[in-house]
Amino acid sequence: MTNSYNYRHLYYFWVVAKEGSMSKAADRLDMAIQTISSQVHELEKSLGYMLFKPAGRGIALTESGFAALGIADQVFSIGERLPEAVRDAAKSPKIKITIGVSDWPPKASDKTITRANSETTRTCNSLFTRVSLMIY
Repeated sequence: MTNSYNYRHLYYFWVVAKEGSMSKAADRLDMAIQTISSQVHELEKSLGYMLFKPAGRGIALTESGFAALGIADQVFSIGERLPEAVRDAAKSPKIKITIGVSDWPPKASDKTITRANSETTRTCNSLFTRVSLMIY
């Protein structure tokens, strides 16, 4: 297992699985069947498992293929949402305001704590609280 697959390998596998054959995938992608086939074989080689098996005159997913298809569906579903997310973010910029609050200098009550437990006071005095607000 070399783990040298890439997004395109996964995409070609996904299209083949969705179309049900190498030739239909090649037509959809406007590519040669040999190119699609070699890319799918590269993915199988890098994963170390066969994703398709012969089935009559066509191919069918193996158990590993079904697992890979489930992940590929998630990957490409997220990928389809990317343009909309970027467009929405550009239309409604957000402003981040960070407010810092420190408990220094120590209060009179801290001096009482100092006498009781100096380590606790040092810890209390070094605390710094941050509050972040997102304004839409």
